This record gives sequence, structure tokens and C-alpha cells, in this order.
Amino acid sequence: MPRAYSPEKLSAVAQRAAEKVRGRVVRWLRDTGNAGLLHVEAQISLLNGQKVIIRLRRWKRSYQHLTPDPQAAAEEYFHKAIDIARQQQAKSLELRAVTSLSRLWQKQGKREEAHKMLAEIYGWFTEGFDTADLKEAKALLEELA
Repeated sequence: MPRAYSPEKLSAVAQRAAEKVRGRVVRWLRDTGNAGLLHVEAQISLLNGQKVIIRLRRWKRSYQHLTPDPQAAAEEYFHKAIDIARQQQAKSLELRAVTSLSRLWQKQGKREEAHKMLAEIYGWFTEGFDTADLKEAKALLEELA
């Protein structure tokens, strides 16, 4: 009979595997100097930041031992994603990263900073306002106003 594993155990195993893959991809990108693919690293940073936030919601107490300040770790991931997206002029990715950072700042009471940064990238777009990313950004801007 197959052995049953708890969702927490399966999640931990999946996370370790994802971290190994992420590390290999990032090392490969750096080693090859393939700047055209650096958007992958930005996307990974964005996902890592979002993962930290999700874990904070799910396992507030058990997650605290992984980093001294999980919110600071998430913020660092978001900033990294934003920096890379800007280097690559990847505006859609920048929008997603800024939206995630703005949502975190909103929860930290940094509403003005969040609004300013999000309004700046949102204002760059001239079309595509029916996309999920721009709809989410607009809704957050309205919450922050």
C-alpha cells in the first residue's frame, strides 16, 4: 500500500526541488552571460517574494525560523525582480513585481510610497487595460488612493 504524506511534507519536498532548479537556472544564466534570458531570474525573484508572503499567511509561527524578517526577504526579492525587469525593459514583469511590492507596502502602512511607485509604472501603459495584471494594478491604485 502506498505511503501517504501530509500536505506540509509534500510542500517542503516540492520547495526544496524548486530551489535546486532555481539555483541551477540562475547559475547557468550568470555563467553563460545570456542577458536575453535574465528575465527568468526576475520572474524567479518575483515568485520567491510571493512565496514568502503566502507562507507568512499560512505558517506565521513556523516560518519565522527561516529568516529573521520574512517581509524584508520578500521585499528584497521584489526589488531584485524590479531591477532586472527594468534592465531588460520588461514592463509587464516590472508591473507584476511593483504590484506585489505595493501590496506588501500597503500592509506595512507605506501607502504613499506604494501608490507613487505603482502609479509610475501603470502610467507607462497605453493599451492592454483589459489584462489581468493591469486590472489588478488599477484596483490596487484605487485602494491606495
